[in-house]
Amino acid sequence: MLAPQPTPRRRLWPLVITAIAVVLIMVAAGCGIWWRFLGGAQSWARSRWTPPHESLLPDLRDQPAPGWTIDIAELGLPAGSTFSVSHPWKPGPIIKTDTPRAYLIARSPDPLPRWWLTSIDRDSGGRLFKPVNLGENLTTPKCFINQPDVVCLSDEVNAPASTARVIDGESGTLIYTGPSDIRLYTWMPLVAEQSGDFLITTAKKRGLYGVGNHAETTWSLPGWGVPVVIGPNSALEGRGSEESGSTVMFSLRDGSLLHTEFPSDAHMSRTKSFDGGFAGGFRTPAGAEFVQLFDDNGKLISKKRLKGMLVDTNGRNVSGNLITVLESDRLSIYDSHANKLLEIPGDQQRRTVLIGSTLWVSQDSDHKQFRPYDVRTGKAGEPCAINLDYLYIGTDGHVAINAPVDPKSAVLAEAYDLKTCKKVWSITRPRGFTSRVIRLGDNLVRVSDDGTQVYSMVNR
Repeated sequence: MLAPQPTPRRRLWPLVITAIAVVLIMVAAGCGIWWRFLGGAQSWARSRWTPPHESLLPDLRDQPAPGWTIDIAELGLPAGSTFSVSHPWKPGPIIKTDTPRAYLIARSPDPLPRWWLTSIDRDSGGRLFKPVNLGENLTTPKCFINQPDVVCLSDEVNAPASTARVIDGESGTLIYTGPSDIRLYTWMPLVAEQSGDFLITTAKKRGLYGVGNHAETTWSLPGWGVPVVIGPNSALEGRGSEESGSTVMFSLRDGSLLHTEFPSDAHMSRTKSFDGGFAGGFRTPAGAEFVQLFDDNGKLISKKRLKGMLVDTNGRNVSGNLITVLESDRLSIYDSHANKLLEIPGDQQRRTVLIGSTLWVSQDSDHKQFRPYDVRTGKAGEPCAINLDYLYIGTDGHVAINAPVDPKSAVLAEAYDLKTCKKVWSITRPRGFTSRVIRLGDNLVRVSDDGTQVYSMVNR
């Protein structure tokens, strides 16, 4: 008996299955090419990226007018007093904190200048305590936050010690007045430095010291004496070598070391904070550079090693939750989980500023032109003649404001429309060094031209 012959339909099934398999392989290969070479991975990462919460200023489309106002009489200062804003590198006009509380230094015209510390609420302008007398001194005292206190140091170059005043930051009560070995001049053995919410002292090539409520040194940490602040309560310190493990992370409150997950085969050469952690730039003994991401406690966020050099955008956390890495022929932008979002051609470092979902990238060495990149789409806009470097202090979401601190600048503040790049208003700097515009929380605050008032700037 003859075996039954296969029907034509049965003969077709192997061919159909083979054809489907070929199509699937081609689709998979195409997806792989799209993912790896045509930006698919970046598109996916951008679709999942969320810009960080941004604290916006009030409406800036029109030049702001004075809101709340407080003057020297309301603060309880002697007649003729003015707020100290004579130089951008000296304290004032307002010492910021992470709370609504702010501090001001003023001087009254005694035979020798007499200095005062006062405190206001940044949201209402109300006085928080009566002025604290900081004594007579030719030079401006410098005041530091040392939670929960404020430490003010008066220092003369030829004096054997500085004079310290420690003030309770809440009540204004004077806790201590007396000599201190902590100095203000960089060539002195112990130099005061604000680090996060604390005052510490640096001793070059010897290490760091904490400061107590009698302006005395407390804890000590051997090292290079150059702290790198990561957050309000923690910092990094190098041990003065290029060996792996030479950088430690410690608490600014008590100097205790944190247990980190830094790589053991490279030394840390750069750092950059971002929302939720910080990036570490590392160099191996062979000279290769890579970047890894850590949380605020020094634990790895991702095990990925991002090839290239970490770019320090401009010394401030104005890049939100983005990290910039310079490779040989491009600038790569990553999110805080080490996913690449953008690639920008070029072999030079750039400044970057994140405003909303737009990343502004400097185009010239003077950082006076910035090109916008939509992080969600990857599209680039036209370059803008806006300086978003150290001058930039905030935005209302549509308008950016710059406030130069250089007393030689002709401009006190200026605002630019972020869509058109046109200047919408500006304030001319008056003669003299007194006036200043700064940001306090969600407020713009200005010291009057004669130095006798402080007021918020609002649009009615």
